[in-house]
Amino acid sequence: MNRVKHEWDKYYHRAHWKNLRKLILSRDPVCVICNRNASTVADHIIPHKGSWTLFSDLNDNLQGICIPCHDRKTAREDGGFGNVIAKSRFETNGPQPIGENGGRVFQSSSISAKKLDAALDFNVEDLLKGIPK
Repeated sequence: MNRVKHEWDKYYHRAHWKNLRKLILSRDPVCVICNRNASTVADHIIPHKGSWTLFSDLNDNLQGICIPCHDRKTAREDGGFGNVIAKSRFETNGPQPIGENGGRVFQSSSISAKKLDAALDFNVEDLLKGIPK
């Protein structure tokens, strides 16, 4: 089965994601859905659909789950296995990321996706040029 490519797929190849994933799996070693299997997937509770805020929200939008639970959850959300696509709270009620102490947070940014990508995709060696060792 061919998966649809999205502009945000590159987020998963960044060091930031790899570090977040390690943190989530160490924080949630047992699947938070079934409480039986080892967590092997860092799952987005609310599908991020390219929102950097939701994608990288360590405290309120990421959880460690097992592959069977992730497959069921993803099929339910994305319409796989003949399911109707379920709209998330984010899509149906507007932006509702949860902040500290349960408060709702919404951040708007004037930074373009191109500028954000440039800021996040940098070569450390280029930054260190000219700095004495």
